[in-house]
Amino acid sequence: MRKIVFVLLTFLFLYSCSDGNDLGKDDGDDSGNGNNSSSVKISLKAKVQEANIHTMMEFYLVPGEDCTMLDIMESYDSLVWRIEGEKGRLNLLSHAPGWMSFTSRWGHCFYEENHGSVILEGFKDGKVVLSDSVRIEVYNKRDFLGYNWEDITSSTNHRTGIANILKSELEISFIERYIDGLPSLYVYFEPAWEVGRDEKLSKIFYTQKQEPLIRNYISKLYGDPKFSFEKDADQLVESYHKIFKQEEDVYTPRYVWQTKTTNIALVQKNVDWGDYEAYYIYAEPRSN
Repeated sequence: MRKIVFVLLTFLFLYSCSDGNDLGKDDGDDSGNGNNSSSVKISLKAKVQEANIHTMMEFYLVPGEDCTMLDIMESYDSLVWRIEGEKGRLNLLSHAPGWMSFTSRWGHCFYEENHGSVILEGFKDGKVVLSDSVRIEVYNKRDFLGYNWEDITSSTNHRTGIANILKSELEISFIERYIDGLPSLYVYFEPAWEVGRDEKLSKIFYTQKQEPLIRNYISKLYGDPKFSFEKDADQLVESYHKIFKQEEDVYTPRYVWQTKTTNIALVQKNVDWGDYEAYYIYAEPRSN
């Protein structure tokens, strides 16, 4: 799989417990942290509690005063972070005799809107002995995904990725274009590294999973496509060339969406490294 150049959109900083009071002011919701009185108290905080999809949200832990890393390890067998109503979790604390891993600050990009809570849980002897949560609002208000068209003023020659740490099986990345005053985006949906480097699994992803995954994702955010190859085969290509100003002939359109601000196309192209098709999203501003 092609190398993707990722900007520093995700980070996992390791801190000792004694540094906890310097992590920032308390921005989150302290509710729900009524727990085992013998345990070190740890609060979950968010740098911001509102954001657009595809933009970084930063979360961090604030331990109680004058505690040590040993105090935390004695209080909890593990600490995990999860999103209410979603599968997956991030392990923040794991330890065993002779080793430990502790993450106190991390970033996360939401792929979809979310109006709920993120949750911190601490476990001891198989029981939940710590629970804290922060209310978040993740909305879809920009022109397209995490972008406003006015913000794209130059072209990039590398992909910029976003980090959804609970959906590591899928990588989303972008190439920005700015040609003759027209901004546009190419959006790539690639399998995780473990799948991409396996020829058999990679072929299954590209031939069976990639197109429906992209179609369903864009439809969930922006509604049903206006044109599709199933229903509009006779006019799809012609409509594609009329709607898009910088369309490329090497791509074959499969679906076209239109929002108030954006024209979106799911396009198909034969990949350079296999005998099968790959699918991308191409998007540009919609003319009024």
